[in-house]
Amino acid sequence: MRKNLFLNKQKLILFFLLIVSSYVFGQTITPFLDPSVKFVKTMNSFNLLAERTDGKVWFTADKTKLKLQLLNENGTLNSFSLDIHTNVNALASVANNKVLVGGNFTSYNNTTVSARIVRLNADGSRDFDFSASSNANEVTALYILPNGKIMVGRNTQIQRLNEDGTTDTSFATVTTNGKVNDFVVSSNDYVIAVGDFTTVNGNTKNRIVSIKPDGTIDTVFNMRTGFGALVNKIRTSADDKLYVVGNFASYKGTTVNGIAKIDLNGNLDTAFHNTT
Repeated sequence: MRKNLFLNKQKLILFFLLIVSSYVFGQTITPFLDPSVKFVKTMNSFNLLAERTDGKVWFTADKTKLKLQLLNENGTLNSFSLDIHTNVNALASVANNKVLVGGNFTSYNNTTVSARIVRLNADGSRDFDFSASSNANEVTALYILPNGKIMVGRNTQIQRLNEDGTTDTSFATVTTNGKVNDFVVSSNDYVIAVGDFTTVNGNTKNRIVSIKPDGTIDTVFNMRTGFGALVNKIRTSADDKLYVVGNFASYKGTTVNGIAKIDLNGNLDTAFHNTT
């Protein structure tokens, strides 16, 4: 029974990833549907997903990402549903089936949110043990580090929080001139941030930057002219490199058309691009 639930959960996550991918890249994808998994019929869009350890999935619905909902492991819709009223831009699952929610909202379920980020309990109620300092900058990305600390991307700012939401003072807050869309941590424990910025701490960094554990900028990362347009996502590869996806057509002057594979020093993986 547990194995079947696990397989159903994986198929469910795959289904939503396919839907999200088709939305982002404008492709028509018809995935194989497992008849043992129920799916919710909706006219809304699924924008963000955060899988829990119990197999349930937090997600935002509505084209404007204003509603937070929960999907059961078997694909049925959970009774929890809450209108946020302002955009939710990021979800990140944490321990005990809790979730971090970030966006541009200033309240959650009639309680004040001064930092544009909250942590929710498994039932969707607010976890008041998480308390971030007041910050008016919109939260655009969240990433949980292996040590449990939290990378927070904002419109014009990158910061690191402790697990309880307090500011990690051992990390120097980074300033940008645009939104941060995604993070990944590399094998050398540096954080790579991507987004729609062109400067970081006043220096030219076109939509990608490598950050040391103390918050200082990695100057060895050779991104030169960087990406020519918006970067949406970044992920690590099996061979310890980085996949970058976005609306760009070039990286460091080389045509790459929306996807690039680079190493941890910022160099383009020519073997990958010569075969694509």
